[in-house]
Amino acid sequence: MNYDPLKTGDRVAGTIMLTAEKYPDYTTDLGLEGLLYLYDATRETKYLDHVLQVWKFREDHQVAELNPFILFTCLHFETYLRTGDRKYISDFTDKAQNFRKILARDNDGAICYPVQPGTKRLLVDMLQGYAVFMARAGWLSGNQDYFTECMNQYRIYRDIMRDPVTGLWHQGKNWSAVQGTVSPGHWNRAQGWVLRGLVDSLDYLPERSVFSEVLHQLLNQFAADLAKYQDKRGMWHQVTDHPESWPETSGTAMIVHHLYKAFHRGWLPRDPYLAIAEKAINALMGFVREDGTVMNTCITTAPLSSLEGYLYRPAVPGDPHAAGTMLMACAGPYMARRPVTMV
Repeated sequence: MNYDPLKTGDRVAGTIMLTAEKYPDYTTDLGLEGLLYLYDATRETKYLDHVLQVWKFREDHQVAELNPFILFTCLHFETYLRTGDRKYISDFTDKAQNFRKILARDNDGAICYPVQPGTKRLLVDMLQGYAVFMARAGWLSGNQDYFTECMNQYRIYRDIMRDPVTGLWHQGKNWSAVQGTVSPGHWNRAQGWVLRGLVDSLDYLPERSVFSEVLHQLLNQFAADLAKYQDKRGMWHQVTDHPESWPETSGTAMIVHHLYKAFHRGWLPRDPYLAIAEKAINALMGFVREDGTVMNTCITTAPLSSLEGYLYRPAVPGDPHAAGTMLMACAGPYMARRPVTMV
């Protein structure tokens, strides 16, 4: 590697640990999750200590309850994995059962975005968080119904969202004025979310089961499709199959982390994915300023109604999606080779 990802990661981590933001929010928790990945890679306790200080603040301010509607991350479960303290997941399966029960579904059975449920909006950002939540609930409880739910949601969403020509995924459906419309184009962070859900779910699905086999097949096909769109520098772009769009860091960073994780777990072959991941992380390091600010991260984006909307969606230095995803990438080369085990 031409860069030291851990040194770069420490600079990025500083931008999180200096912030006063401690209340639950998905981008805040994405950054804190990134600190936990960096802790895994370095065993530097300052990263874990910061997360635990945030938990102390949340407990003192009575905002520490597990909220599955912070849809894209689950800091409770990630903290449990590093500490073994079951207080963080004491009601995890109860929440999962309720979450599964109350979410609206479309005619195909796809879970819908919970805001204005009557619109039956689908969102791949949400799919990944929900699928991982279900897989973890099955892992904790031994109830295979959760594994079935995880698997089925990925199957249903794939049939709706995957473009059979490119192999890439659309971000959403039913977000425009025309009911039944899938969002155009293939937004890069959406590709990162899709890959994240596949890989992180596999950590909790039983090995050599129909559940893991289905997601393993989806993962291998999607990784092969993504590889076709990596640019010569190593990046994936804001609209993944439009090389004229700008190189985008949050989607690329999630792709990097989960490619490393997948071949370390044995779910993807090291050839060609190690070279793909190394090329990408070297490219990503060039988008981090000396002060730890991450560049070229797309701002918050609900599914849009035009390809041009995605192509010209702006990037803001230090966008809230930037630091956590970059820390995932920085930790990627140091991922453990063995799956998680109950602590």
